[in-house]
Amino acid sequence: MARIFISGPFSKGDIDTNVGLAVIAAERVSRMGHSPFISHAQGFVWGEFFEHENAFFYKWCNEWLPVCQAVLRIPGESAGADAECELARSLRIPVFYSFEELENYEHEAERFEAKLLSKGLLERALMENVPGITFIDATSPKDGKGKISHSLKNS
Repeated sequence: MARIFISGPFSKGDIDTNVGLAVIAAERVSRMGHSPFISHAQGFVWGEFFEHENAFFYKWCNEWLPVCQAVLRIPGESAGADAECELARSLRIPVFYSFEELENYEHEAERFEAKLLSKGLLERALMENVPGITFIDATSPKDGKGKISHSLKNS
């Protein structure tokens, strides 16, 4: 189960519609077996009780985004969502623009790990900075053993 940050428009356009679309996206992500982070819904409820400038919520989202393992960018114009995606990419967190991309990435990560292990490329990957690969309990690069994870893990 990966933590997926839902990113998309909030204040541009109709807020109720934007929050609804984010919640629908989060439900689908949840049904895929992941744990979505829905800043839209939390910010919407919070904003009903306390007034804050948008900058407060941008900062809050930017604190949560790095602990997520991927971002799902839902459609719509949004400078804030674009900035979230840029932050994610700078942290080497993958950004997806559709549910299909998210599913394909999961399957590709599994195939990638199997291929890397079967072709004896683990030692090479251990010695190089390969984007998107995190090594867990890796032993010395000399013996080429260790467990790798490429699927939805921060590097």
